[in-house]
Amino acid sequence: MVNLVADNTKLHRRAIGIVAHIAQVSEDAAQTALRVADGQVKPAILIATGLTVASAKSLLDQHGGHLGPCLTSTPIRPTKNR
Repeated sequence: MVNLVADNTKLHRRAIGIVAHIAQVSEDAAQTALRVADGQVKPAILIATGLTVASAKSLLDQHGGHLGPCLTSTPIRPTKNR
């Protein structure tokens, strides 16, 4: 489900929950990360853990778009809005 792009209200709410759960952040922090990531869940998760947009996209590219290896190679540092 992390491959979804939040392009309508229902998917946006679902994406917020996914980002908040995986990144261990508040829904407000998840929403901000999604906004910065243009609604893309995978980079939003990494952004919510403390990475920049460029770093998140680069890390995803390095791992062939697979989120799991990105999360294990980068310590989760949730943003301060937990």
